[in-house]
Amino acid sequence: MIPDIAKKGASFKGALAYYLHDKLEPGERERLTSERVAWTEARNVITKDPEMVGRVMAATAMDADRLKREAGVRNAGRKSDQSVYVYTLAWHPDEAKSITRAEMVRAADETLRVLGAQDRQALIVCHNDRPHPHVHVIVNRVSPEDGRMLSTSN
Repeated sequence: MIPDIAKKGASFKGALAYYLHDKLEPGERERLTSERVAWTEARNVITKDPEMVGRVMAATAMDADRLKREAGVRNAGRKSDQSVYVYTLAWHPDEAKSITRAEMVRAADETLRVLGAQDRQALIVCHNDRPHPHVHVIVNRVSPEDGRMLSTSN
């Protein structure tokens, strides 16, 4: 398995538009097809609908100050709007016939745990547009419990 970290971002809408739909063809401004999406799984959200998961994550990120206040967390330090964290887990093309969805999900869940993000809202998206099996993990860095931002340094 090979991990790859994308840049942090501020837009769940943009991230979900990219990961839940097919790539834009030359000259297109929008693409709504999703043939490259094999399956999705959500973590720490009440819905399984991937579009709704993105909306919930965005609402949680926008509500960080209130969540901190209600949890008794001091609202100090640097502010960041970079609440979107995305990484990819990819396997060798030779593993395409043998790796299972359960194994890919287990790997995604384990990486969330190692990152200290097992309590964060996340969406796992499996794509089938490459010869190598791979999943993208879209994580809300803002805790839905106390509004704290997940550190992604190191």
